[in-house]
Amino acid sequence: MVAGDPINGEHYGGVEEHTNNLVNHLSDIGQIDLQVLMFSNPGNKISDKHIHYLKRLTGKKILYPLIGILDVMHILKNINRYMPDIVHFQGTSPLFCITALIAQRKYTTVLTMHGILLRETSYRSEGNIIFRILSRYIEKYALLKLDHLIVVAPQIQEIINEMRTKRIYVVPNGVELDGIEKIAPAMINRENMIMFIGSLVEVKGAHILIEALGIVKRKTPDIYLLIAGSGPQETRLKELVLDLGLDDNVSFLGFIRGDEKFSYMKAAKILVFPSFWEALPIAVLEGMACGKAVVASDVGGIPFLIEDGINGYLVEPGNAQNLAEKIILLLENDETLMNMGKENLNKVQKFRWEKIAAETYKIYSEIMSASKPGCSTA
Repeated sequence: MVAGDPINGEHYGGVEEHTNNLVNHLSDIGQIDLQVLMFSNPGNKISDKHIHYLKRLTGKKILYPLIGILDVMHILKNINRYMPDIVHFQGTSPLFCITALIAQRKYTTVLTMHGILLRETSYRSEGNIIFRILSRYIEKYALLKLDHLIVVAPQIQEIINEMRTKRIYVVPNGVELDGIEKIAPAMINRENMIMFIGSLVEVKGAHILIEALGIVKRKTPDIYLLIAGSGPQETRLKELVLDLGLDDNVSFLGFIRGDEKFSYMKAAKILVFPSFWEALPIAVLEGMACGKAVVASDVGGIPFLIEDGINGYLVEPGNAQNLAEKIILLLENDETLMNMGKENLNKVQKFRWEKIAAETYKIYSEIMSASKPGCSTA
């Protein structure tokens, strides 16, 4: 398996969370000899016999094309050390797309899409615009040419089916339920508390939630929002809070993880995800595992997790009024809150990581069987 930064880095997202848990549970399957190639930042190495670290090359921006080529060669050289039956790449970064395409000439290669750059980069204003455009084209080419592709939700499968005719497997993200169950809620003396957790970037829609909060406050003056995360939008969001007179109704927690994260999630009444685009956010699964009602945008793979009116509400992305109405509706109905929370605790059981690892292993076995002489390919 080829993955990005380790999970114990200072900041990480859903791809790192997915990879870490998948590696742990695949390692428990006796039929797999799992070797992981992973980049590391100084001081962030995990001590595990399955994980082998690659040094990330750095340099001036003008040298990025050369550095990219050297990184590709470095990954391929280390793959060749193990002569694997399957090479599994996590994510569609340009580096992984290019390396996967080259690796496929020699090895059975699988790539898991954790998002769609073609969609996500439309909402990004940060970073180099040329690099964003180039990334989209590299991703699209890889999706057309790679033989084996995994996506995290049926909705993503439908989008990619419009681009390619080869089979696409669906394996969702998972969640570690046993550890979450034991965590107690944070002791916060707030009656009507809601929570956002995610990177503070435009695509996550935290600014829409703050606008919605101003509407909610007219009906529920003691509304209180926890914002957990960090990112380039943080200063803008804090200014928006002040401009709307919400400084007594919002708290920025910064980047949190582990038990602290879940204790805050359990303390909140509602978890809110106002994203403009998502594939299958692990944070929504974690909110479900905490027994909370969820209000989230009707985008990407979120409807695979949230059934409108059953275990949460789906709202139009970018619509602060619609978002505020659903938050108010839940705050005014404790029975609905409780029933949705119970429904989420039941539904999230099928997303246990051991089940996700078993599904992944089944795909490995199917691909290997189909690649043997005399077998037809899927």
